[in-house]
Amino acid sequence: MQQSRQSKLSEKREKWRHIIRQWDERSDDVKLLEFCRVNGITKSSLYQWRKKLSSMPDLDSTEATASPMTFIPIDVRGASSPSSSMRIFLPNGISIEVMPGFD
Repeated sequence: MQQSRQSKLSEKREKWRHIIRQWDERSDDVKLLEFCRVNGITKSSLYQWRKKLSSMPDLDSTEATASPMTFIPIDVRGASSPSSSMRIFLPNGISIEVMPGFD
């Protein structure tokens, strides 16, 4: 169900990206109300989605330029004791704590 919900949200975002792109690329003689009527949207919805999408990263361009994810080995020799936990700090500020006994 979660996947379906995210899929619908992605489709909705893509639909609005397309509409906003059309609005941005329109000729100067196309009026706002006429554009909205033809596309079956309201003026307020257009402005609302334009603002919302401008504050979101464009996932397509982010994925295209992102480095591929890889695993790296971690050498934990010299750990203080088998009952010690280990914390990994990632560059994005997230930390991962590995508790004793985790394999």
